Amino acid sequence: MLINGSALNEATINGGLAVSEPPEEENGTGADGKSAYEIWLELGNTGTKQDFIDSLKGDPGQNGEPGEPGEPGEPGKDGKSAYDLWLAQGNIGSEADFLAAIEGAPGEPGQPGEPGEPGEPGKSAYQIWLDAGNAGSESDFLQWLREPPQGKKTSQLDPAQPLAGSEKIMVVQNNVSRVLTLDELVSYLNS
Repeated sequence: MLINGSALNEATINGGLAVSEPPEEENGTGADGKSAYEIWLELGNTGTKQDFIDSLKGDPGQNGEPGEPGEPGEPGKDGKSAYDLWLAQGNIGSEADFLAAIEGAPGEPGQPGEPGEPGEPGKSAYQIWLDAGNAGSESDFLQWLREPPQGKKTSQLDPAQPLAGSEKIMVVQNNVSRVLTLDELVSYLNS
């Protein structure tokens, strides 16, 4: 059928006549449709294309079920020792130097401790004098302190006459004099 020189397609649908525009050329393309952004604007939204894209994001979904455990990984390499890390920081020295370097500053003094129990009474100087092999009264001891006995010098001893083991000899060392028997002197010198 022709109307005003244009061919129209006709089809019978449910006994009625339907008329449509002539078809485009075979395998032709139609006009471009509206973009999703343009449709979004027509729906009353406003904003840039980025606003449109951002609006497409929905609410966060629920967390999924945990997955199966993965295979164990390969063992890692041995880490560096604290000493090796210390050296890597530019320090030099032995492990003993490292240990000395990590010692912290002295702490604050602690609180004083509780007083200890009283000790045993000490010996008097007179008793110590007696224990050293001396004999006499306290007056003799005081006299001995004022004027210690003068023994013979070794140059005054008669080398032909041996000393007896029980003979007493005064030994002066570091300005301290002690009276010892010859046996005690030999034992002292050998210790």
